[in-house]
Amino acid sequence: MRRLSAIALSAALLLGCFALPASAAEPAVTRVVTTFYGPGAQGFHWYTGDKTDSVVTIGGKSYTGTAKKFQGAWAHCVAAEGLEPGRTYTYKIGGCEGRFRTDPGRGAPMNFIVGGDPQATGLDGFRLSANIFKAAFRDYPQADFYAIVGDLTQNSTGEEWDLFFREFESIHAGTTLVPVSGNHDGFLKWGWFQNMFTLKEQRNYTNLSGVYYSFDYGDAHFAVLNTNDWFHVGSAQVNWLINDMSSSDARWKIILCHKPVYFHGEMAPDCLALRRALAPVCDLLGIDMVLCGHEHSYYRSAPLQGYGAADAPHCGDSLFADPEGTMYVMPGAAGGRGGDSPTFAHIAIDGDTLTYRARAYDKETGLTRQRDTFVIRKTRPAEPAVCQAKLPTDPALTLPGQLLRFIVTLSAVLAGDYIFHGLLIEAIRDGF
Repeated sequence: MRRLSAIALSAALLLGCFALPASAAEPAVTRVVTTFYGPGAQGFHWYTGDKTDSVVTIGGKSYTGTAKKFQGAWAHCVAAEGLEPGRTYTYKIGGCEGRFRTDPGRGAPMNFIVGGDPQATGLDGFRLSANIFKAAFRDYPQADFYAIVGDLTQNSTGEEWDLFFREFESIHAGTTLVPVSGNHDGFLKWGWFQNMFTLKEQRNYTNLSGVYYSFDYGDAHFAVLNTNDWFHVGSAQVNWLINDMSSSDARWKIILCHKPVYFHGEMAPDCLALRRALAPVCDLLGIDMVLCGHEHSYYRSAPLQGYGAADAPHCGDSLFADPEGTMYVMPGAAGGRGGDSPTFAHIAIDGDTLTYRARAYDKETGLTRQRDTFVIRKTRPAEPAVCQAKLPTDPALTLPGQLLRFIVTLSAVLAGDYIFHGLLIEAIRDGF
């Protein structure tokens, strides 16, 4: 009996979750992940095979939520509110334990890890991606959280999500995930993404294809966009972004999205449309950085303003003092889609200084090397909010404007980009 108990305990530890023996009647819990939910709040999401109570215990206090059936299992959603700022908490869900750090508030230094596009289909692919992020946390063990900028899976099936959560389980047990919906997670995969995470997203019919939401951490305000929304980003989402960023007093303003706004290379019409829709808004809002994925390669611009062609990618040490414009960064695919040198980035913000470091992962040794770095330093005082009046964000009310924007933007892409800039000729020559 003692040997059987030891075997059961070893098996539980190998699964990455500190599970109790089955005789303890703890529910079988899978896909455990914690996310930012709002000021002083943390979101929790997990699955069970049978319907059970949705309870998270944090520091001896219980928080309850709801459960609903999705794809034959029960998805649990809990938002724990009233948490203290700048504190590391431990939590317990069934037989699983984990920890997370809350937003320390303005004036506190912070840092995080970001990578893109695991986009795997099988065990080897998800294991490689998990190993890349584990290496990132070995390099930067004090990172407050990490973000994946879309395409967490290839086909958004139950099997793929099981593999993703299984391979990332030890990472999720120690930190908060900021998930971004990619086209492989949301486009024509309706309902999947929002049933994997507890997020304070804008709830309307557009979130069938993904979600958009925002959060604060330290001196930074983050907006996470859904680039599966319409052809680029819908009017409701753009208006929400303007309202959201305008109401923030954060020193640093960062956008995370899946499809790239700028990229050195050929771009599909939807990405060109995204540039036309988003670049002027970034100028208006004074966005410091846009982090994206989708193209499975590494790129970062110089600070850019207005709409135009992407410049050559920048690499090497750089210092930007009070830059005019937005840095557009593609930190690389943190998985097999990244080729021989999958990449992740680490970003640290301390007062008036943002330090960015990109590191390439060696698949053979599991070690990393520096690929790129730059520093942004602000010496001027923060500018006031750009929009005092709230813009409409109801998708139904903004639908007429959205249809008009769709026609105008598509026409501009076809005429301005594909004809005037010669991309149509290149597309024909390359056989689309």
